[in-house]
Amino acid sequence: MAVEAYLHAKRPRSRSILSGLLSASLLLALLPACTSGSDKPPDTDTQARILEVKTNLEESNGWLIVPEGGTQLRVDVTAEEVDTVLFWLAASGTDSWEARELIGTDTDGSDGWALDWPFGERDFHDHLLIQALGSDGLTMASETLNLTSAEE
Repeated sequence: MAVEAYLHAKRPRSRSILSGLLSASLLLALLPACTSGSDKPPDTDTQARILEVKTNLEESNGWLIVPEGGTQLRVDVTAEEVDTVLFWLAASGTDSWEARELIGTDTDGSDGWALDWPFGERDFHDHLLIQALGSDGLTMASETLNLTSAEE
């Protein structure tokens, strides 16, 4: 009490500064407890991640080349924190996502994430979109590969 009486009587301004500092310290101490966990970004250790994508095709200038006479595509995906991998084919060009075709899914990563797609005879100038759906139910990783048929 003697300190408070001294501050009040002799230094009213010091008391208000001290009171303000205590209030600010209390606010800073309580603020973390009041923030919701949902406002935090997802934990990067549990986010879906695609680490590597390999195919049975040769690559040239950013395009995978489907050889003349080729009839099958093999894609191997190395991914972490994933439940399902989707494989989509979309024509190259604008507004092609709505017309995409689901060409495969893999829901069992115990033997790796993969697609074996027997496409038969067709010409390509398309995008292969790989979506890895996170096991956390919130995140997704994706990769896009460009496919084109070999020129004759």
